[in-house]
Amino acid sequence: INIIIQNANRYTYHFVALRYINWKLVKFDTRLEWGMPFTIHDTIFIPMNHLKKEPFELMKTLIHEKIHIDQRRRFIEYNQLYINNKIIKYIKNT
Repeated sequence: INIIIQNANRYTYHFVALRYINWKLVKFDTRLEWGMPFTIHDTIFIPMNHLKKEPFELMKTLIHEKIHIDQRRRFIEYNQLYINNKIIKYIKNT
């Protein structure tokens, strides 16, 4: 998992908003939340079966969940961006 996180950091380095969010992960049994990844506050919860996925797929999932953490921190800005369809540019430049 450490290698996947290092790759995710390199892959998203140009997304300034994600650069300063620390990785906090919890693995859980697949019976919780229908076996789907989710976030609570600043922690990403990953079902054990996702840890067996192909590394690139797991990395994409972790990045997706990390964006949700940033979205919660700055929900007003994100809501406005969704309205104006400028979400990617914002994450990249903040």
